[in-house]
Amino acid sequence: MYCWGYNEFGQCGRPPNSPQIQVGGWLQVGTWNAVALGQGHTCAIDYSTGYVACSGLGTSGQCGTGFAAATDQLQLVVVPGMPGFSSLTSGALFTCGIAGTAAWCWGSNARGQLGNQTTVDAGLAIAFPGAWQQLSAGYAHVCGIQTDGTLWCSGGNGYGQLGDGTLAERHEVVQVGTDTDWVQVAAGQEHTCARKQAGTLYCWGANRSGELGTGTAWRATLEQILH
Repeated sequence: MYCWGYNEFGQCGRPPNSPQIQVGGWLQVGTWNAVALGQGHTCAIDYSTGYVACSGLGTSGQCGTGFAAATDQLQLVVVPGMPGFSSLTSGALFTCGIAGTAAWCWGSNARGQLGNQTTVDAGLAIAFPGAWQQLSAGYAHVCGIQTDGTLWCSGGNGYGQLGDGTLAERHEVVQVGTDTDWVQVAAGQEHTCARKQAGTLYCWGANRSGELGTGTAWRATLEQILH
């Protein structure tokens, strides 16, 4: 893994004043299976162990190492007790990952995006309810496909990005429709798109810049698109 760019909080995996950090240069930071970037933090899966390590801004617990006095992690630090991860996704100030079919999240929970029926930030990994094959994090929402092919979302919903036909914030996962043939989901800042097994693509949520691909700029939910 190589990192470059802004490193005030150590999000490049090395302390900000490290001599290895060069403007415009690449920095090799270990050997990893996967990486996910948040607004000011980085998390990656260790190639050999499946443990997750994070570095960078930690004000909301987004590095998963607890709420210590010094919350920022200036170099990659292992998330305690969490081996066997196969995938990661990061929102602005939080991260979620899948180990087997279990999902775990840590960091900001201001919109209930961690799905545990609260809005309390998590400094250490907490279970994200369900059995998952994929998760994708937006700015303050999460959508994922469970092992039965159903699609679920939680968190901020001011633009309908959860696809449940409302604009209500959800502090636990809610199902998107009733179909069981979803195979891929991707969450943007305030919109979401998902693909079905047949290859059809659906999008919902904020559309200020035409991100829903409808040829217009308007706010939509999945219910409005399907009907």
